[in-house]
Amino acid sequence: MPAPDPREPQADRQAPAPDEAWWPPVRLDEGPPNAATLLALLRGEPPERWPAPESAQALLDLAVHHRLHLELEHALAGAAPAAPAWAAALEPELRAWKAHTRVEWVYKREAAEAFGRELERAGARALAFKGLALAWRVYPSPDRRAYGDLDLFVAPRERALAEAALAACGFRAAPAPQPFGDFQKVFLKDTGHGVSLVVDLHWAFVSPETLVRSLRPDLEAILARGEAVAPGLIVPAAEDALLLAAVNLARDGFAPLSHYLDVRYLLKQGVDWAALEVRVEAARTRTAMALALNLGDSLLGLELPPEAAVLRRHVEWKRVLFQRLLRPADTLTPGWNLAPRARYLLKVLANDGLGSMLGACMRMPLGLVRRWQHPHAVSANLE
Repeated sequence: MPAPDPREPQADRQAPAPDEAWWPPVRLDEGPPNAATLLALLRGEPPERWPAPESAQALLDLAVHHRLHLELEHALAGAAPAAPAWAAALEPELRAWKAHTRVEWVYKREAAEAFGRELERAGARALAFKGLALAWRVYPSPDRRAYGDLDLFVAPRERALAEAALAACGFRAAPAPQPFGDFQKVFLKDTGHGVSLVVDLHWAFVSPETLVRSLRPDLEAILARGEAVAPGLIVPAAEDALLLAAVNLARDGFAPLSHYLDVRYLLKQGVDWAALEVRVEAARTRTAMALALNLGDSLLGLELPPEAAVLRRHVEWKRVLFQRLLRPADTLTPGWNLAPRARYLLKVLANDGLGSMLGACMRMPLGLVRRWQHPHAVSANLE
């Protein structure tokens, strides 16, 4: 295991608390309206135990907000003919969502593979991660994971090669403003068949301006040990994908619910927990990983093995703070992650080490200035 950074107070390396679970399972009556129905479906409850939603449309709206409408379609289709009567009202729209997702997947995969071929000709490779990689290799089928952009990483020294490869594939740089912070660039392509493609080309995982920028997954190392899915195109190993999911969860303010479903599907891939612990320590993501595992277990029931205990635990003072400041059921409420508590305080606490937390606090006034200077920037890139 890497030696602790001597410059950082080792507050997060104390003996773990004896109790592993941070929160009990969320009760179906704890969340906002319609959340009980969504949770019951995701937990695999039989149809007779699904609470009725306020309305079928309200349930669909909530599922779309959490990027879970494709899982909703799968659950309802699998329950037929025992599905409750209200499910019939959702069938046409959900079927249309699924059909469109399947068409999009064809174009997304073709675009990613074409980019990989161009990049390989130039002697480089790219890492596909987040939604693209999860749909491709982790979910039971690509039409079960909703996502928009194609997130691709290249080593900073190969950025020019990657931009040329995208141009050769018909992509053009998006007009200003580009994402704030020197870590990615957006490219666009209109296929002409009702599908518009967006590529987020990364040379770092998170913006240097975000409050969780101390979380440092080594994407070049992840690229080196990943699995090739096409020429020039790599996806992360299960342990690395789980690490990235934990960082993304903290970056986005512990919502939407699809992040926890990602964790559940990644765990089903089989995880080398000893290797994951080493990578978590190196990336300074012990707090983020503990949150991903404990929140995910409270919301969805992750069936964590005993080997996960060391990453599920944490120092007592930080665990107590999160237990008091965060109720897992809160994450079910749309827009909860944009409120100040999740947007600032919980993100600061998600950093490992007192030094990183203090550094995030000290930069908060600058973030407010940046928000005023760049009102259209994505909040997760500034806060």
